[in-house]
Amino acid sequence: MKTIITTSYRLLISAIVLLISIPPIASAMPSQEDDFVNDFANVITESVRKDIASKAADIRERYNGTQIAVVTVNSLDGLTIERYATTLFNTWGLGDRKANNGTLLLIVPHGNPGSRLRIEVGIGLEKVITNKIAGNILDQVLPYYEKGDYSTAASAGFDLIAERIEGKLKNSKKKSQRDYDISVGVVMFDMVFSLIVFLATLFGVHSFVSSRRASLKKFDKMGIADGDYTTENQGIIESAKRKENLLWWSSVPIAIIVPLVLIACGICLDGGVTPYAWIITAVCAVIAAVVFNRIKYTCPKCSLALEHAYIVEDKPTYTKEGKAHIYMLCRNCGSKYVTIESVSMLVDYEYESYD
Repeated sequence: MKTIITTSYRLLISAIVLLISIPPIASAMPSQEDDFVNDFANVITESVRKDIASKAADIRERYNGTQIAVVTVNSLDGLTIERYATTLFNTWGLGDRKANNGTLLLIVPHGNPGSRLRIEVGIGLEKVITNKIAGNILDQVLPYYEKGDYSTAASAGFDLIAERIEGKLKNSKKKSQRDYDISVGVVMFDMVFSLIVFLATLFGVHSFVSSRRASLKKFDKMGIADGDYTTENQGIIESAKRKENLLWWSSVPIAIIVPLVLIACGICLDGGVTPYAWIITAVCAVIAAVVFNRIKYTCPKCSLALEHAYIVEDKPTYTKEGKAHIYMLCRNCGSKYVTIESVSMLVDYEYESYD
């Protein structure tokens, strides 16, 4: 029993000693002295340091806190260069915290092959500087490193990283702005063209429906030949005019809403072109014209839609207007109304009159 306790005690003491002898990784990292250049190995000239710092500050200001940091160290403290760079990057929290767009160029002077140079990139820039791109950059920096010109290696490495980041982010920024401008212009075109389509279709259908000849069947069904139709009621005409004004003004919200809804649903071509919006607005115009023709006149007694027939009594000519009668019948209360309307000259429609 005593032997077991002694052995366990010795193992516990050994474990404690071992843990104490291994310093925490984070505490082994040097403290950040500058946002952009930390030359702990003292191999970068002052002019290069200032040049890098100036360019890095400009990049951070223009590209949402993007930070490029150059660091030189004499020792990796027993870590691999990958582990050291990752730990240093995370300890310092390079780049914008939300965008995670930091980049670290780590240089270890007089290092062994495989432990000389390292580029560490935040998640926000992984698509900009891929492993392959990072490798290509380090291949171009390596000749300066091998000559012992670490200052030029730092400058060249920074410039290549900055060139890559600026090229990608600048193009992305311009593309986003260009797409936005094109989208706005195309959406405005969609709205205007939808409005034109709606108005043109509405005018055509409304003119056709309003001027079409009443059939003999409808003539007999409404009992027009039997008479008993009273003179026009001014309230019916005024109500019809208000509805007609509303019909034409309805084109504006339809022309605005339809393209926007289709774009929001992704039913559009590149840039926001929505040919389906033009078709939909044309269909809306047809429906609006037909519905309006059915509810245009309302019975003043029971407020229901009046059945009506548009009949040209005197045909128009190229020199004088014609005359048309609009007969209105309420199927609910049996009320009958008639009004006279002039027909414009120079109308090429063929009208059928009833005597």
